[in-house]
Amino acid sequence: TYSTKAAQLNREYCLAWEGSGCQFCYLACPLRDKAILMEDQKPVINASFCDGCAKCIIACQTVNDTPAITMVSV
Repeated sequence: TYSTKAAQLNREYCLAWEGSGCQFCYLACPLRDKAILMEDQKPVINASFCDGCAKCIIACQTVNDTPAITMVSV
């Protein structure tokens, strides 16, 4: 079953996009390498594969005061 929501990354708040070696969202994603890819050591979300589980958001919150990922309607 597919969700009507998908993850969306805000690069402004992402630690990896700011230069840190963070991969928490990528490692938490059960659909890694489909829904979240690592490109040049930075996460990129492919919303068409995201199932809306939000595990990436929970992972992001463990290391980031302002989570870089939110769920948006698709």
